[in-house]
Amino acid sequence: MNRKIWRMAVEVLEIFLNFTVIFCLETAVFYSLQLAGRELDQALPVPGMIRQCLLVLVPLAYLLLREKAQHFWTFVLLHVLTAAAVVLLLGRTVPERLVYGLFSGGYLFLYFRKRFAPVEDDWNMGGESKQRQMRREEPPSLFLHALA
Repeated sequence: MNRKIWRMAVEVLEIFLNFTVIFCLETAVFYSLQLAGRELDQALPVPGMIRQCLLVLVPLAYLLLREKAQHFWTFVLLHVLTAAAVVLLLGRTVPERLVYGLFSGGYLFLYFRKRFAPVEDDWNMGGESKQRQMRREEPPSLFLHALA
C-alpha cells in the first residue's frame, strides 16, 4: 500500500510539473489570439489566470479515473465527458473552446496511451532500478570462483 501512495504522489507531482509547461503554452496561445484579434479589429479577451489554472484539474481527474474505472466503456465515457465539460465550462468564446479542447484532447490522448501501455514498475522504494537489482542478485561467475 505504501508503494501505491508513493506512486500516486510522484504522478501528481509529475502532473503539476507538466502543467507548468502547458500553462505557459496556453498563455502564449491566448495572447497570440488576442494580438491576432487586434489586427482583425475583433476583441478576443484573454481568460483570467484562475480559469487557465483550472485546466490542471483535467489531468488530475484523468488520473483518478484511470485508477478507479473498472470497465473499459466506463473509462472511455468518463474521460470523454470530462473533456467535453472542460470545453463547455471553461471556454466562453469559440477560440477559447478550441484551445481548451486542444489541450484536454491532448491530455485525453496521453492518458489513454498511459492506461493501455504495458505496466513497467521500474523503481522500488530503495531507489534501485530492477536492472541493478538483477545484476546484484546474479550468482557469481565461474571465473570469480576460480580466483577465490
